[in-house]
Amino acid sequence: MAWAPDGTLLASTAGDPQGTNDTASLWTAAGRRVATLTGHTGLVHCAAWSPDSQLLATASQDGSVRLWDRTGRLVRSLPGASPVFSLAWSPDGSVLATGAIAFTGQLPGVITVWQRDGTKIRTLGTSFTGGKFLNLAWSPDGRLLAAGASDYIDWGADGSQMAILRQGGTPAWAMAWSADGTTLALGDENGTLAIVDTRGTIVGSAQFESDVNALSYVPDDSGLIVGLNGRIQFVHPLDPQNPAHAIWSTDTADDGHVAWSPDGRRLAIAVTDGLAILAADGSAVAALMGCPGDPVAFAWTGTNLAAATSDGNLCAWEAP
Repeated sequence: MAWAPDGTLLASTAGDPQGTNDTASLWTAAGRRVATLTGHTGLVHCAAWSPDSQLLATASQDGSVRLWDRTGRLVRSLPGASPVFSLAWSPDGSVLATGAIAFTGQLPGVITVWQRDGTKIRTLGTSFTGGKFLNLAWSPDGRLLAAGASDYIDWGADGSQMAILRQGGTPAWAMAWSADGTTLALGDENGTLAIVDTRGTIVGSAQFESDVNALSYVPDDSGLIVGLNGRIQFVHPLDPQNPAHAIWSTDTADDGHVAWSPDGRRLAIAVTDGLAILAADGSAVAALMGCPGDPVAFAWTGTNLAAATSDGNLCAWEAP
């Protein structure tokens, strides 16, 4: 699910119990369905809004990426043969990067960069992915594009390879850029956290007792949220292993994902039947309840929060 940056529309992918997962929907902030987006012939893995809130990209198991306007009208389809697992608009909205996995040989990642008008700019690639996922994200300043699953690489905006950030090993599900774009945090299934600079040099590391499932920098880079199984740990990003620099931790109902408020002063975490809102120091601010099931995805705009739950509910609240 994804809010348009202007906060007026919410995109969600379908997941009904009968397995009809090849559609997405657009909703107003008040909960009115604007459109059902049809045309994909496989599971819709992800959705991403352009920074100006004018185009929504959806990506599918069928290999295609589709661009829709705010009314749900199909603007164009970007062709592909391999399942697409990730989408990333450049910060200025001029280009869209798509991350697919070729299910042949070593299951490489295939990253394609497109102009907004659908013109293909270039194709990039990573080596072994494991075939489960492919992370993809532009640095906040738009100078670098990073991608990977087991191996991670970053490229310049012109497509030149800058560095191998991680080579082989246990799949690293979690990836997050620092706000200043100088480091990338990577967390793997063995509980290992590595913070690397854009040349691939490790500048911080830690070992946790469970999978590192999610990572999120505080918007001012003063801390790093590490999402574990049923718990989040807030640490200092350049010395995450030092107990003296462990800022706080708390239990959560999911794998440790968080959603920061746009001002970086509050964050939402999953709890049973809703979301808990915390201040940046870990203190409780509010509880948003009444949505049956544990949240499996949630997102925040300046004025609203929304969550999709394990019971098939989609709920929204006014931000406290």
